[in-house]
Amino acid sequence: MKIQLFLLSLLFVGVSYAQDSKDIKNAKKFQQKLNKEFSSKEESPLTEEDLASFESLQFFPIDSSFIVNANLTLHQDSEPFAMKTTTDRLPVYKLYATANFELMGKAYSLEIYQNEKLVLTPEYEDYLFLPFTDQTNGDSSYGGGRYIDLELPEGDTIIIDFNQAYNPYCAYNDKYSVDSLGTLNITDSKYGVFKIGHLERSLLLNEGYSDKLFVTKTGNLKEVKVNGKYVVLEMTLDKDYSYRFKANVKYPKFDINEESMIVRKKIKESSELEMEAIKGTESEGMPSFFVNGYDMAITLTEQ
Repeated sequence: MKIQLFLLSLLFVGVSYAQDSKDIKNAKKFQQKLNKEFSSKEESPLTEEDLASFESLQFFPIDSSFIVNANLTLHQDSEPFAMKTTTDRLPVYKLYATANFELMGKAYSLEIYQNEKLVLTPEYEDYLFLPFTDQTNGDSSYGGGRYIDLELPEGDTIIIDFNQAYNPYCAYNDKYSVDSLGTLNITDSKYGVFKIGHLERSLLLNEGYSDKLFVTKTGNLKEVKVNGKYVVLEMTLDKDYSYRFKANVKYPKFDINEESMIVRKKIKESSELEMEAIKGTESEGMPSFFVNGYDMAITLTEQ
């Protein structure tokens, strides 16, 4: 019996090792393909200046523990919708499924989308799109989140390899835009340009410097915190959106609808402004909009 158990354990170790080797090989193949695309003058999203000095993208170390088998909740009756972008492009997607999985002992769920146009082409008829954000955003990865390309599964589970996540093109060239995000979390950024078509939950910028953020449309925002120097923020809010506005800025350049606000405090001394106001209906725990910094340009429009 001990010999049989020993042989069985060796078998499982062998299978596991072979699977890990295959996963690592697939991740390396993905990285090589991405580097080839970025080094190509015809395909690269890089500017001419960056392309001239490009050698390789930076990747996290490949880790097979970041490959998960997710259970899918399919959304067969979901309606197609046009994803807003900061350009004239309006790609049409539908929610394909919600992926539920565990990673490092914690439960997560992510939404997977299907492009209505690509599904009609033989080359991309099985293509699925997974956008996501995590705690690396704005630190060791792009502040607006990352993408993973997937293929239609045969059943109700799907393999998600986070080793094959990549930054959107707008991380490298400001002529590109991000269609939709739940949260934009940026830490210690300089000279960044972030164009978001639709921002749903929150925007957090910490230690920004000469960053520019453009948000075309917002959902049910919970929080906006902008801290930095020479930051430009242009954001469109729903005209019925209620929030608490606070600002502590030196050399402010604000274009906000102050007439529609209930101003609780406004102290302006020389070049410094301290302001607290309520927009809309005040309630306990209402969303907050906080601006802190130096020489900041904030434009809030309503639609």
